[in-house]
Amino acid sequence: MSAAKTGSAAPAETGEIATVRAMLNAQPKVRIVIDQTGDESAPKRVFVGVNGYGFWIERGKPVDVPQAVVNVLRESVKTLYRMEEDERGNKVMVGRDVPAYPFHTIPMAA
Repeated sequence: MSAAKTGSAAPAETGEIATVRAMLNAQPKVRIVIDQTGDESAPKRVFVGVNGYGFWIERGKPVDVPQAVVNVLRESVKTLYRMEEDERGNKVMVGRDVPAYPFHTIPMAA
């Protein structure tokens, strides 16, 4: 139930990637589900990177991830635009930020 991880392809991790991995392993884990999308062209998996260490997370399936992954997902936004009329009747483009990868958390058993 954990996310697929990417990282150094070398047999022994050294340097920064080992430090990041140790930091991520020490963090509390959170069970999340990245919501499915109605867009057929959207990827089935989402890549989340934390300080050079990556996670591939499949949409619609519960996975346990470090708190840092949740923080990245919360900060990931995309801007949607639409045309509106202003007070003088002019067409203007208005943007609003929405979550790039909507997700929810699932309580973990103690």
